[in-house]
Amino acid sequence: MAGIQVAWEDVFSVVDLIRPQLIGIVLVKNEDNALPLTDVANLNVFGWASTNPIYGGTGSGTIDVSTAVGILEGLENAGFTLNEELSDMYTEYRADRPIISINDGQDWTLPEVPADQYSEEMLQNAREFSDTALIVISRCGGEGADLPDDMGAVMDGTWQEPGTKYIRASYTNNSDDYDDFTEGMHYLELSRTEQDLVELVCSNFDNVVVVYNGANPLEMGWIDQYEQIKGALICPGMGTTGFNALGSVLRGDVNPSGKTADTWVYDLTTTPYYNNIGHFAYDNVENVTSAALEAWENADGVVSFVNYVEGIYVGLRGEWGYEGMVLSDYFGNYGYMDADKAVRGGTDMMLATAGNDAIMTDTTSATSVSAMRQACKNILYTVVNSDAYADLDADATPTWVMTFYVVDAVIAIVLIALEIVLVMRWRAKQKNNGQYVIPRGLSDSPLFSCKTATILFV
Repeated sequence: MAGIQVAWEDVFSVVDLIRPQLIGIVLVKNEDNALPLTDVANLNVFGWASTNPIYGGTGSGTIDVSTAVGILEGLENAGFTLNEELSDMYTEYRADRPIISINDGQDWTLPEVPADQYSEEMLQNAREFSDTALIVISRCGGEGADLPDDMGAVMDGTWQEPGTKYIRASYTNNSDDYDDFTEGMHYLELSRTEQDLVELVCSNFDNVVVVYNGANPLEMGWIDQYEQIKGALICPGMGTTGFNALGSVLRGDVNPSGKTADTWVYDLTTTPYYNNIGHFAYDNVENVTSAALEAWENADGVVSFVNYVEGIYVGLRGEWGYEGMVLSDYFGNYGYMDADKAVRGGTDMMLATAGNDAIMTDTTSATSVSAMRQACKNILYTVVNSDAYADLDADATPTWVMTFYVVDAVIAIVLIALEIVLVMRWRAKQKNNGQYVIPRGLSDSPLFSCKTATILFV
């Protein structure tokens, strides 16, 4: 945090402020008070992603999912009984999630069981099991894996741009009868198989809830095209245990958030930045690429850039009037990463691994001091104006402090009680010529056994 020292009591105070609703799950639709599902015991969960959700991102955002709580487990932990016939079908269809890698290619395939593989018997069983259906749709993206803006080109091979990581981009259709995407369709809209799934579920159930599991803003206008879709939640990658929170939100034990962290548009192609994304490689930096390849065997030898020309649409403080804090991505002990420059450039906090020395070294110059002060202001501004303070009583004592008060009080009461007992015993001894007499009513207490008395009075 820009080399700033934080007192432990301040850390505990901030932890105490965290509310269950600050879990990143956002409620974006709730008609007829369909959510929470307080009266629903059995739940049909549709969508292959329900059995293999997005836990994090790519690159530094990768999560070890070997012991992670998944969506289905989180729902069961919240008390829902799930239709295992559906989940068994999804795991049999495909057990593993396609890998989107930085250096080993990107498989953008979106596994989904085609609608014609749902038998009428299975659908009838589902309707008898519950009148409520949950649809899970997911997307993955992150470091080193820019999302394709033309899935049709990925599928037919024309997306392969020489000299880029995308020479190994691929997609496998879910059916031999149709393509999931056609020319011009991008990754953040529903595939053909997903559209068919939504149509299938809405034609069989009147109470449908959609959960979008992903950090990238999917086009969500389709949830308003079906009257059966009563509710919708945005649920990003939740790490190793966060999907327990999804179950708690759906059950009604905690409240979801009502604010998104980004603008979710109906049509991404109409946004100002859409026409400026893509791959732009320098063609006169052979000395740089040679040095990179020599220093790191996994380097791809590509030096690329993006021109941000959208002005107010991507500006932060000066152009947008943004007053919150700016958190950087992974920050480590690499020669090209400079904490001093980062903070002076407007970064307030940096993600860093334990044990590295990626901190500011210039803490005396007027420029750095001013930048650190501004970073502190931005961080505190963000905390104070966040939902963490929404229900806070300014005069309230933090829970952790109250706990210590209670423990101290209990210890004090016990000590006072022991002192009273000792005084009573001493007086009884004086009245009986030096013989100990246990006060009436306490003779059966283990506290006054001979062994205990010896310990107390030696």
